[in-house]
Amino acid sequence: MKMHLAIVAALLSVLLVSQVAYAGMEEVILKDGTSHKAEVAGTTWDSITVKKSRGDASSELKLEAARMDPHNFYHIRSKYMEDTAENHLRLAVICFATGLFDRGKSQLATAEKMDPALVEKVKEEHGPAIRSGIAKQLLKDAKYFYNRGELQKAKELCSEVATKLDDTPEAETAQFYIMKLDELMVEREAAAEAKRLQKLDDDAKRADAELKKKLDPIEKGINRGADLNQQGLMQKNQGQAKKHYEAAASAYISAAKRAESDLKKFEGNDEAIGTLNGLLKEAKDGAIQSFINAGNVAMGRRSFNEAQRYASHALAVDQNDTKAQAFQKQVTTNASMGGGWGRWR
Repeated sequence: MKMHLAIVAALLSVLLVSQVAYAGMEEVILKDGTSHKAEVAGTTWDSITVKKSRGDASSELKLEAARMDPHNFYHIRSKYMEDTAENHLRLAVICFATGLFDRGKSQLATAEKMDPALVEKVKEEHGPAIRSGIAKQLLKDAKYFYNRGELQKAKELCSEVATKLDDTPEAETAQFYIMKLDELMVEREAAAEAKRLQKLDDDAKRADAELKKKLDPIEKGINRGADLNQQGLMQKNQGQAKKHYEAAASAYISAAKRAESDLKKFEGNDEAIGTLNGLLKEAKDGAIQSFINAGNVAMGRRSFNEAQRYASHALAVDQNDTKAQAFQKQVTTNASMGGGWGRWR
């Protein structure tokens, strides 16, 4: 920016450089967005000077407009500069060169009111060169933002050249840059979408792995219960069969408790909730059937009190289960038909 503003300065050589040394604390914002509180010692048409203090020692630092946020430079310069046509005209040039076209027009209008002859002379003698210099500066700033990856901001500056400085040689270059920037933004959006989809896929795989890790012990418990229940059915010894049924019921209940606990951890994951609910029902059904099988062994031995205990265990798993309810009624009926409640043992 310094080089192009120097060209503009040369073109405006009819103007006088003025600096005002009214000190004041200001928020100084650089082009990269960093900001510092500093005492403003003075300003020129293309820079500000701030005081730096360290202990008892102090020094001054000159910040060129090219290094500053355009809006911040405008605020400070307009606040501290002398109210002359020359200063307003120079500030207008800075505004145009940094993309602040509305403020530039306002400063130019103020300069014209104060000294119309001066403004007209500059326009006639240096107008095209000034506009070209401004266009060059805007394209340079566009490159700066392009290098920072801020493609939209770079495009906005190129568009300013293409639309508001369309009579300059740089306008054609700006149009070419706009076309290339549009292509890059489409590519960036496509890459961002691909990255988003990849993240969704990775998240889904992690979620599946986490769900599988939770499901494994539940499924193993259910399978263990099924094996024990089957072993009980194959036992000729009723006492051994009953022990297998009890162990099967214990395995099923353990699996059901795990499923119920994990349901809370997967709230919002409909697929996981559906799978867990399915396993929970399978575990409960297995536990109920195991208790019923054990109860049938007890009834076969006319141990109605023991059969009633198994029926109560089955209902405790799920009091609304129709098989558990039916078994409870069967135990009561068989006890009555088999000699009354007194025969329970």
